[in-house]
Amino acid sequence: MAVHASHTVNGVAQIHSEILKNRLFKNFASVEPKKFVNITNGVTHRRWLVESNPQLANLITQSIGDKYYTEAKALHELVKLKGDASILKKINQIKFNNKKAFAAWLKEKQGIEINPETRFDVIIKRIHEYKRQLLCILRVIHIYNEIKANPDAKITPQTFIFSGKAASNYYMAKRIIKLINQVAAEIDKDKVANKILKVVFVENFSVTVSEKLLPAIDVTQQISLAGWEASGTGNMKAVMNGALMMCTYDGANAEIAKHCGTGGEFTFGLSPSEVEQLWADGYKPIDIYNQSKKIVGVIDALNNGFNDECFKDIASYLLGTSHNNDNYMCLADFESYIAAHDAMDAMYRDQTKWAKAVLRNISNMGFFSSDRSIEDYVAKVWKLTRLK
Repeated sequence: MAVHASHTVNGVAQIHSEILKNRLFKNFASVEPKKFVNITNGVTHRRWLVESNPQLANLITQSIGDKYYTEAKALHELVKLKGDASILKKINQIKFNNKKAFAAWLKEKQGIEINPETRFDVIIKRIHEYKRQLLCILRVIHIYNEIKANPDAKITPQTFIFSGKAASNYYMAKRIIKLINQVAAEIDKDKVANKILKVVFVENFSVTVSEKLLPAIDVTQQISLAGWEASGTGNMKAVMNGALMMCTYDGANAEIAKHCGTGGEFTFGLSPSEVEQLWADGYKPIDIYNQSKKIVGVIDALNNGFNDECFKDIASYLLGTSHNNDNYMCLADFESYIAAHDAMDAMYRDQTKWAKAVLRNISNMGFFSSDRSIEDYVAKVWKLTRLK
């Protein structure tokens, strides 16, 4: 009814606009092709960069002036500084300062201590199966298994930060939150692992929390099953603040990667068409389990439990042996996810190379300003005339 009654339909990111035209509403699009447009979402950089991250904003202003306040595409002028060693050093120092500030805020609010010298891998969004916070905590479990198997393994010290709210009656979302917190408690008790690995669930996710956390993110986890995330503006905010993306080919991830160039993201997993084909062929997670020692180790850990709580229900959910099975294919993307993390770890060891990727990301985020998005709506949807 909404499509029939509307004069314009927007998918809010290129991938989803194509899915609307070619799959979900293919019949409508064949009759009224001009009704369907794409206007990718944007965020206000004045709020999420200038106000939330004053140290970074000051560095940008000192380097290229303040034109980007009103014309976000002016951020592209930062590209000319990619070979400036002093700028790259300042970028790394600002990130560290923001991580220290967030660590202090978290200690005050929740009494939790985190080490700002670790890499901050962050997934902040509504808790939902399709957003796959579960896949991220499976990655943590895999790292924990590696540490227990070889305490001397060379593993990047990292802090995984989760935050988000779940619908009050959403049982699986609540179980995922419980798993995250129980894994965190188990790791905290392990005197070897807790020197390398930390897991935190930040309470009461809100705009205020975002403003504190976004400037501190090293890696933003945008790992929804391809074809399910309509856009994702959290990735825009994080990348604008100097994060690199760990991402699937979904939502605005692909567009950010296209604008920022290779090296600013670590893409993994199935494409939307591959997801569709796998469902058509029949998704059989038990077959994937039988072919992967890493997945076997993670499932065994779920069955054994964390902090005296068993998670056999989640193990069965992942394997497709329960009444409620994983429709978002965590196991199908797991090995690819691990490989992408390994590539990210290798790059992170070279902090100059990392800083160059951060600078390139920031400099190419002007397109994702809400100013541009609104102007696109004016031109393509609202057909307004600007007042003089």
